[in-house]
Amino acid sequence: MNKAIASWDHLCVFLSAARHRNLASVARRLGIDHSTAFRRLRKLEHQLGGPLFERRPDGLALTTLGTELLPSVENIETAILALERQIVAQDVEPSGTVRLSVSDSLAIAYFPERIPAFQEQFPHVRLDFSVDNQVADLTRREADVAIRPARHIEGDLVGRKAARMAYGGYAAKSYIDRYGRPASISDLSNHKICGYGDSLNFFSAAQWLARHVDPNAIAMQFDNTSAMTAAAGYGLGIAVLPCFLGDTHPNLERVIEPSDDLTTDVWVLTHPDLRRSTRIRAVLDFLFKTLAADRKLLEGLRPAPQTSP
Repeated sequence: MNKAIASWDHLCVFLSAARHRNLASVARRLGIDHSTAFRRLRKLEHQLGGPLFERRPDGLALTTLGTELLPSVENIETAILALERQIVAQDVEPSGTVRLSVSDSLAIAYFPERIPAFQEQFPHVRLDFSVDNQVADLTRREADVAIRPARHIEGDLVGRKAARMAYGGYAAKSYIDRYGRPASISDLSNHKICGYGDSLNFFSAAQWLARHVDPNAIAMQFDNTSAMTAAAGYGLGIAVLPCFLGDTHPNLERVIEPSDDLTTDVWVLTHPDLRRSTRIRAVLDFLFKTLAADRKLLEGLRPAPQTSP
């Protein structure tokens, strides 16, 4: 075995590969290219004197050596992340970078017109947006702050519920002219529906569709809300979307009203070790106040666009 101590960059690739079992996912999450991830993993295997993974059709699987290594690397990660949080928490004035985990719909259709106010108030804080519909692990510092639509929050996180987010059914006028409006929720199964892909089956809207719509009515599926919105806007089907997105889209009309089972809470969250950081606190307070001020928009209480008889 090579006696050189493995670098943390190499261990990060190993750790991410153990969790996600795919080097393409590892590269994307670490912000490196695929060849770099592959090279770092091979170098680590060379240093340790054996393979850490078996390549299988369903992804990477830990070898005996990899399984033995994993707990030690996780302990190293825990210590490094705790140190990073301690350093961040010691800042005196709001400056530096804050990594913000947010869904694609909020990142594209909600925040762009609201972030300039934050930049004016906190010119020395840079927001790094992590745009992903999957839940970021704040314990592992995949983000510093997360905006999370959820009915309940699990884990050791701190934050506040800022608003509620309602979903409704939306269709383009071109679709309505061709197929008509659904007469009821049960009538949705007689229409073309834009559905959520398997990776988003934890969304409240996806679960609502699974309860109320015949799977045969799903004309297409999407793994992000922005693509679904675009498809609905071109008349390809009815989409169940956040009301703030559907109500403000120039081509969409509301055809199914929001309801309690199509509404979820919106939380602004961080790790307990970071809550005393001035830059984290600045971001938390701004996000909470901004979302709370837009309660009517987020809850779908803005009047639906009027259509001609």
